[in-house]
Amino acid sequence: MSPTIEVSYPNYLLPGSFASFRNMNLEESDAVILGEKGRIALKAHLHKGRYEVQRKDSSDWLRLNWVKFPKSESAEPENGVAYFDWVSTGASASDFGVVQVLQVNDGRIEIVQQIFFNTRGSRKAVAVLDPETNALTITGVHGWECCKDQLDVVRFRFEGGRFKRISYRTIPLS
Repeated sequence: MSPTIEVSYPNYLLPGSFASFRNMNLEESDAVILGEKGRIALKAHLHKGRYEVQRKDSSDWLRLNWVKFPKSESAEPENGVAYFDWVSTGASASDFGVVQVLQVNDGRIEIVQQIFFNTRGSRKAVAVLDPETNALTITGVHGWECCKDQLDVVRFRFEGGRFKRISYRTIPLS
């Protein structure tokens, strides 16, 4: 059995230019969630860390939960990690967690890694980053369909500008 997560390395440049993470307010910026084959699944301009749009037959809701900076030797953060909740509705509703590793390259913010996981129906589904140890723990609902009874607990270690999976286990949802 493998965890219900999708890890990708899109190398997608966000709009705008920034000299450093200190000059960027992610709560008032454009957020991009990437889907299959690196295609844009959602592009949203955040206001106070939130975005919501209602259409005739669907809606999207995005919230920036946190931005943290992994521990590094540099005085200026080399990487930032952003964690979003995304709810998309249409014929059904889908709840996702999205963790993105961001890097400043030539004055542009680049999404260098994205970890996508299922949060549907569980308040226990969450991403936690310890910036002192550079450990990321993602707890997500096992399986993409509705009404699951197990959680995936996936631990990553940040090295070389990316998260590398170091462990995985499944636990009961209750």
